Amino acid sequence: FREPQMHHGGAGSGAGEGSVPPLSALQNLTCAAEAGALVTVLTNPIWVLKTRLQLQLGGGMRIPGRKDAHHPALAGRYAGMASAVGQIWRTEGLAGFYKGIWPSLMLVTQGALQLMAYETLKGLTRDLSAAPASATMAPTGRGNPAGDLPSFHIGVIGAGSKLFATFFTYPLQVVRTRLQKRQQQEQQMRTADAFRSIVRKEGLRGFYKGMVPNLMRTMPQSAVTFVVYEGILGALKHLGGGNDEPSAPPA
Repeated sequence: FREPQMHHGGAGSGAGEGSVPPLSALQNLTCAAEAGALVTVLTNPIWVLKTRLQLQLGGGMRIPGRKDAHHPALAGRYAGMASAVGQIWRTEGLAGFYKGIWPSLMLVTQGALQLMAYETLKGLTRDLSAAPASATMAPTGRGNPAGDLPSFHIGVIGAGSKLFATFFTYPLQVVRTRLQKRQQQEQQMRTADAFRSIVRKEGLRGFYKGMVPNLMRTMPQSAVTFVVYEGILGALKHLGGGNDEPSAPPA
């Protein structure tokens, strides 16, 4: 349903001829989802390796004073990333590297949710500050317009949007981790099995285990990311003549 990309006009069409119209919000979200899905497919094996090595008890895979590599305490343990790759390939095949792929693909929606929350909160903040800002503008109109939010506000909005998106998608992260951890052959689970197991054994709270440490890492990261992004975008707009096109911040 895209409009034709080539615009042919008469005299005065100038730079408009041959220009590409901007993508709609839905098209931007679709492109972001496609890119996220591709990245997920390419990187899921790395997530599996990371999860297996992090959850393996004993850490460095070597017991002090043990020189026998065939000691029962070391049987089946990963000696490192290369060892994990080899063992997963031999025992589980290619499918072993894609455990938890479905929750990972569904987690692509986190970026869309965060972007929606960010733009909504930013719009509300601009509306709330519009009256005071317009009252303090200089007569020449060169004051601090409501659209230029302080960095502190941008940081709070960025962190809040991450909290909003995480609340709705964190259960998928828990399910993905449960699926990617090392399991005995008779204990292999599917995505639906993992959901049922958590509900039955741990209840709703089981889907939010570890969320607080996760937010302690991601919320400040998101705040800094949006502050830097908006700062660079504002500088580029100033250098480019003050283009007031709406921004599309990173998810």
